[in-house]
Amino acid sequence: IRRVDFIDPREPVTDNTYQNGVNFDFGFTATIYVLLGDGRRIVYWDTGLPPSFSRGFLTPLYGTTVGQSISAAGSTVFLSVLDSKNQLRFFTRMYDYEINGACPGLAYTYETKSCAADCDKTVPLGFGLRKLPLEGWREHSVAELQKGSVTAQVSIHLTGQGNSARELRIQGTQKGQTGYYFKGIDEGKWRFQVDARLAQSAQPSAPSMKNDPAPALLKDYEGEVLKAKSSGFQVKLKEFHPFLTAEEPSTIEISADGETQKIELHSVDGWTISSHAKHHEDLIGVHDGEPKSLQATIVLTPEQRNCVEFSPLCKILKENFAPYHEVVNNFQLAADDQSVYLRSNDGKLKFNFTRALTQADVDSSYYVKTARNVAKIEAPRGRKKIRELIQLHEATLKELKSLRKQYIQDDQKFALIDLFAVLALPSAKAIFSLDKTDPTYEKAVIDLKSPLRSEVRTEWVKLRDENRSLKVAENILKARMMELEVLAE
Repeated sequence: IRRVDFIDPREPVTDNTYQNGVNFDFGFTATIYVLLGDGRRIVYWDTGLPPSFSRGFLTPLYGTTVGQSISAAGSTVFLSVLDSKNQLRFFTRMYDYEINGACPGLAYTYETKSCAADCDKTVPLGFGLRKLPLEGWREHSVAELQKGSVTAQVSIHLTGQGNSARELRIQGTQKGQTGYYFKGIDEGKWRFQVDARLAQSAQPSAPSMKNDPAPALLKDYEGEVLKAKSSGFQVKLKEFHPFLTAEEPSTIEISADGETQKIELHSVDGWTISSHAKHHEDLIGVHDGEPKSLQATIVLTPEQRNCVEFSPLCKILKENFAPYHEVVNNFQLAADDQSVYLRSNDGKLKFNFTRALTQADVDSSYYVKTARNVAKIEAPRGRKKIRELIQLHEATLKELKSLRKQYIQDDQKFALIDLFAVLALPSAKAIFSLDKTDPTYEKAVIDLKSPLRSEVRTEWVKLRDENRSLKVAENILKARMMELEVLAE
């Protein structure tokens, strides 16, 4: 049994309300959120997940805003960002692994239904249907406040139970006094509270307005149909990123005989036991690291579901996609910025999407950035100092190669662990089926079957991949070392 006695009794949130108005129990987990150095991704881990920050989501507006300060309470994130016009803006989002649609053992739905008999009660953790998608990012305007009166420093505080029991605070000034602006998360008007503690400390400055417009993170991929019930159509994946969530669907574009249809693809974090000790957050969902494991649900429009079958594309829709409409997490994805492999859980629909890496993609890789940060160091005077700089280049190259080697060893280990887990699932299902009081564990075993099989494939594929960025980084460091050797002679 997981211990929870280290949590302050006032901190746990016992339930949350979904879009269909139903309250559900929260599990006893604590979630840690981290705003990464690029300011555009937030990763998280909770006490019920394997030890890895491989799960996460983008900052508001599809990652085109740069996060400045983050705070969280009751699975609700409060974030200050700079947008493409260098405007300071504030957003909240309720999000964790239990409520986002990814957690094995819990049941989710994309159907819109009234809460009916469940409106006036809290449904236990392993029961009921949770409505997706969630709300997504919500902006909290500060237009009413005097320009320059708020900083980027934020905090969020629990004030009770329920989704609305959150107080937002932004450090700032009013009439020469230091304190913070505050309001309830569902309120519109900000109020000001003088706080002597803040007045005694150094007043944090507003963020430096040097945020270059963040380039669009969403990418388009060309597709190949590997398996389908009917042929004669082309596929593309549009406006996709491995850190998109169910609230920000990408699009599968299918074409046949000059006709095109777009199908919504709602993705959530997958289940994986893979974890790496070094730079995992830098190397997840990118070509020089490892694919991000995702699960996804397709949603067709009423027009697509009720199309006239004499159209060739309508027949393709009904044969290949309609059977999976709103079937939650029916697709497994292994995704990075170069390729996305998508497979239905029954194996009857398989696509492979790819895109050519741009120079910007290669330049932004962890290996290349690390190499360039060392290679750009100006050559010092004196043979001894130059030799020390050469040694730094050698040590950096050794470290990068060691990191790659460690990832390969980890992948070998996790491939075997995943395979063993797949083989053990029937026995686990039989054991948990004996407990009729809580269906969560038996359903979790069933839910894990497809993700674990997908992971076995992903791990073995990664072992055969060549790391292009490491080769580029190696060439950068060796070229610079040759220049430095000449100077040292």
